[in-house]
Amino acid sequence: MFTAKSNVCAEKLCEWRQRDAHVAMLDLKKAYLQVRVKKSLWPYQTVMFRGRRYCRTRLGFGLNVAPTIMKAIVGLVRSLASDVSKGTSAYLDDILVDETIVSAHAVRKHLARYGLECKSPQKVSEGARVLGLAVWGERDTLQWARGTDIRDPPRRLTKRSVFAYRGELIGHYPVGSWLRIATAFVKREANRATSRWDEPICDERIQNHLAEMANELNKNDPVRRRWDVSGSQVKLRVDDYVGFRLGGSIIEDGAWQRPDEARHINMAELDAVIKRLNLVIAWRMKEIELITACQVR
Repeated sequence: MFTAKSNVCAEKLCEWRQRDAHVAMLDLKKAYLQVRVKKSLWPYQTVMFRGRRYCRTRLGFGLNVAPTIMKAIVGLVRSLASDVSKGTSAYLDDILVDETIVSAHAVRKHLARYGLECKSPQKVSEGARVLGLAVWGERDTLQWARGTDIRDPPRRLTKRSVFAYRGELIGHYPVGSWLRIATAFVKREANRATSRWDEPICDERIQNHLAEMANELNKNDPVRRRWDVSGSQVKLRVDDYVGFRLGGSIIEDGAWQRPDEARHINMAELDAVIKRLNLVIAWRMKEIELITACQVR
C-alpha cells in the first residue's frame, strides 16, 4: 500500500508550527484532477456506466498511489525555484508559505507556470484552515482550535461507532487535556463490552459518558492553544497527564491508560518519560527540564 504514514500529519504540524507567524496557505484546485494520466495507462482506470466502459484520463482521488504521486509532483515543482523551495512546505495539496522568504502570490504564479492552479492564498493571521485546524491571529500571535463542530454522540452504539466518535473528538489535535483520558476510558469500556466491531452495545454507562463529554465540550473545549512555537528550552511534565510547555504555553500533550498488569507505577511513569522525550526530540529542543511526580532512576 502507498497510503500516507499515520504520523506524517503530526510531523507536518510540528514543522509548520515552528515557522514564522507571517505565513499563508495555498490550496490546489481539485488537486488530483489536475494530474493527467498517460494514455497507455487509461485502461487501468475505468468505470462502467449504463453498460459502457469509460477511461479516466485524470488521476483518481481514491487511487492508493494518488497521495504519493501528488507529493512527488508538488515537491518537484517547488524544487524548481530556490526561494519557493526554501519558503514553502507541502502536505499533499496544502502548501504553507513563509512570507518572510517568498510571497504567496509569487508561489501561486510559480505553480501555475507548471500547470498547478491554486485557490487564492489565505493569510493565516486573518483566519485559515491548516491541516484540519482552525488558525487565526490574536495579539501578535497565532492561535488554533478545533476545525469542525462537535456533533452529538452516535445513538446506535457499536465498537466501530464509539471508536469513530473518539477519533472525531481528539483526532490529530496536539492538545486535548482531560479529553484524552476521557476518550481513552470510553474506548476501553467499548473494548470490554464487545470484541466485534459492529455488534450493538447495550451499555447505558457508555452512552451517559459520551453524552457527558459532548455536553462539557460544548461549554469548554480544551482543544485549543497557541499555534506559533519558538525557542529551544522546554519544561516537560510527566505524571498521569503528559504535556510540555514552551514560553508559558502548552505545545503538545498526551495521556496513556495503564494496561491491566502488575508492574510498579514507576515503570509506567518511566514509559511516559521515554514517550515524551521522543516527542521533544522531534521538536528539536536543546534544553529540557523534566518534572516528575517521583524520582525516576
